[in-house]
Amino acid sequence: MKPRLLSLCLLSLILPAGCSSDHPSTDELREATPAREPESQTQLVTGDRARELLDGGRRELLEQLEREYGARVELVIEARSRSVVSITGKFPTHGDTVEQRAVGFLEIYQILIDPLVPSKEYVLAPQDPSCYESAVVFDRVIEGIPVAGSRMTIHFNDAHEIEKLNDYLDRRSQ
Repeated sequence: MKPRLLSLCLLSLILPAGCSSDHPSTDELREATPAREPESQTQLVTGDRARELLDGGRRELLEQLEREYGARVELVIEARSRSVVSITGKFPTHGDTVEQRAVGFLEIYQILIDPLVPSKEYVLAPQDPSCYESAVVFDRVIEGIPVAGSRMTIHFNDAHEIEKLNDYLDRRSQ
């Protein structure tokens, strides 16, 4: 018999069947470990609860926007980061093109959307020519480097008012 095979045979005689040890089995570990939800689960908040998440300066900007709009603005906020992911209304804009109108809106209201992101980090993204009069898309770029999954879309109606703004950061790409 080869020495290695002999060693294995002798070892099998010494160890008890099932090789029990002081360590729990994989099944025992699974049963003892409570199921946990992912820590990065996104929670979106709307209505009065969303407004409560805004600090004083952002709340003032929201009130300014509502005065210009003449009605209550609908917000969707991501609870953990407190960034606005959606604004809905009909907001008057200024400028000759939809791009100028969108950039002008961001220069004033970007702090409301996300105070940690300067408006200058949003650059016009290439878009479908059929959307030129109805939407403007921005990609976020920091020092010339695109931020993967970070995009803002501003939708306009026929009167060139902003109807909806969506700010999106795909957290899976981080």
